Amino acid sequence: MKSVTVYEGLFVALISEGHVFVVAPGDTVSLECNFHADQYDLFEYPVLWRKRQYTEESQVNVMGTLMEPFSKRRRFEVTFDTNDSRYRLMLHIHG
Repeated sequence: MKSVTVYEGLFVALISEGHVFVVAPGDTVSLECNFHADQYDLFEYPVLWRKRQYTEESQVNVMGTLMEPFSKRRRFEVTFDTNDSRYRLMLHIHG
């Protein structure tokens, strides 16, 4: 399901669709979020990955920067790419 959001004149359309990943210990997985936005400002509207486990929620990144404790482990890598008005944020989890 795709969604469109408008924030005070900012148009954002989510291009990625939801996925369910079933992985075994030691597997690598890449999570991808693609969206289209006109006049997007990454400082005013940062794209974040969040981790939920039971009742605990942690912020994994701010744009292309990993937060602690994720930044101290080599298991996580985050990338942010832009091409014209299309954006892609990826979170790679190794092992």
